[in-house]
Amino acid sequence: MAAVPSEGTCAPEKRTPFALTACCNGKDACLGACVQTPSSGVACTCFDTPGGCRQGQVCCRFRHACTALQDCQPPE
Repeated sequence: MAAVPSEGTCAPEKRTPFALTACCNGKDACLGACVQTPSSGVACTCFDTPGGCRQGQVCCRFRHACTALQDCQPPE
């Protein structure tokens, strides 16, 4: 699935610069990124987690997964 730009102002607050957040379809807050679906819609996902991360997690660009905030750090 191809990434599409975030639209609107509903993206959750980025609690770290290493996390992904987006506003999908101009109204759906996403702890992850917006992607084009096969049915020509737009959905939220965090790498292998459809629907994005649950509350209390971040979509970590370094871990390529949903993690706790303190676990989302760049590799050393």
